[in-house]
Amino acid sequence: MDKPFWPPENYYRVALKPLIFDEEGRLLLCQDAEGTWSMPGGGWDHDEDYESGMRREVTEELGAKVATIGPIAFFYRCTARHGQPKISLALPVTLQDFNFVMNPDDDEVVGVRFVTKQEFLELRFQDSEAPVQKYADQI
Repeated sequence: MDKPFWPPENYYRVALKPLIFDEEGRLLLCQDAEGTWSMPGGGWDHDEDYESGMRREVTEELGAKVATIGPIAFFYRCTARHGQPKISLALPVTLQDFNFVMNPDDDEVVGVRFVTKQEFLELRFQDSEAPVQKYADQI
């Protein structure tokens, strides 16, 4: 039996993370089925530019349409849930409208919430997303 494919050691998963704020300046976060929190967004596919990837991820996870995408605000390194190294690029995004629709096939996002900076620092993040809390002053 062939060994399953696994990327080389220098492989990094690249994720696109939208920084979405409400009119009060609170940041949108996602909650998973285990009750932990994360930034919305996900993997940047090899066959797409970053704008297409961001639009796809926002639609998949939040059921929303992107109006604008700004330049990279910051990036953070972490380890993805499956163990591979991950680099997440955080970009400001505005939405055309926002009416969260949960995808019944996705238990990674079961709810969303806008949070203040203080709440952001106090929430229990997924292990793979916890490094983003170091960037609270840049958000």
